[in-house]
Amino acid sequence: MHNFNVLKNDLQFKACDHLYRLQFTAGTTLKQREFPDIPKFEYDYTKFSDIMAGNCRSDLLIDIIGAFDKLTYSQPKACLKKVVFTLKDFSSDVITCTLWEAHAMKLISYYDNKQIGEPMIILLSNCRVKERQGKYPPTVSNSWSGSKILIDKEIGNIDKYKKRYVDFTLYVKSISEISALTSSEEITCVTVGTTTMFVVGKQGWYYDGCTKCTKKADVKDGPFTCKCGTYNKTSTPRYKLDIKFCHQHGSGRFVFWDRQYADIIDISAYELKNQMLAEGEDDPKAFPLSLDELLARTMALRVKVQPSYNQSSVIRLSEDPNLIKTVLDQIGIFEVVDQNLLLLLS
Repeated sequence: MHNFNVLKNDLQFKACDHLYRLQFTAGTTLKQREFPDIPKFEYDYTKFSDIMAGNCRSDLLIDIIGAFDKLTYSQPKACLKKVVFTLKDFSSDVITCTLWEAHAMKLISYYDNKQIGEPMIILLSNCRVKERQGKYPPTVSNSWSGSKILIDKEIGNIDKYKKRYVDFTLYVKSISEISALTSSEEITCVTVGTTTMFVVGKQGWYYDGCTKCTKKADVKDGPFTCKCGTYNKTSTPRYKLDIKFCHQHGSGRFVFWDRQYADIIDISAYELKNQMLAEGEDDPKAFPLSLDELLARTMALRVKVQPSYNQSSVIRLSEDPNLIKTVLDQIGIFEVVDQNLLLLLS
């Protein structure tokens, strides 16, 4: 490399903490040379625990790697610009990640087409750390230039990373075992059941939420500012359905949320509510017939069990008969380490 400037490393966001940086000019020339001892790609992964402890500089870009945990927010594909999800590292520490624009579209495209039952390993390079804001912990996002997202086979030695998740313990419980839990501690597990009926509560089949995130609106009508900081001129309907699941002699309540139900019946809660209003029905406790598509179906579920609320919150689901059989074969075993169940439906 010839004819370049050496400047102070005083950029707003830095790829490394060296005191100086190299800047190309119109006269800079490059020639490729082979140096076997210098790897073509090298990543310096930051521990999630260091991020959560506030040990990372907000002006220094970092590399992270982990397994996809769960999707917490995604805009509709037609106007997809932002995705929020959680990532789990090899120490089981979890952080929240935000991706924008092309990075968000790449993640959702892979997420929607990935093979169920396999861990989804994600590498983010040159990403930004957003410092803790009051009660909100530090988060990570892509920078506007320089960041890359690599998923699964795009990552070198991907099998090495996937193998590190084989030792994770996965709990498989029957619906009877879930219903019998008395501890207030929440756990995540896998189960199988068949949908039988809706449990009609005070709110009905939807709730009024923020247009940007999935939080419940503080007011029923009119403008409001959500806890996420978004100003809303009006709220938007979002699915929340309590459904009774049965398996053998056990039964329990399972809550389905907005994205899951919209994917199943292929219509948003906003559109379905408008259809109901056009037919002269404005009672949220009057369940549209199209919601019945989810009844009398057997599924493998990954759920967060919430004994304090006497319910389980559905994280992901599958109707793959082979996966259902695998889960059924494991029921009754307290702890299971199974490659096929590893991070099920994550």
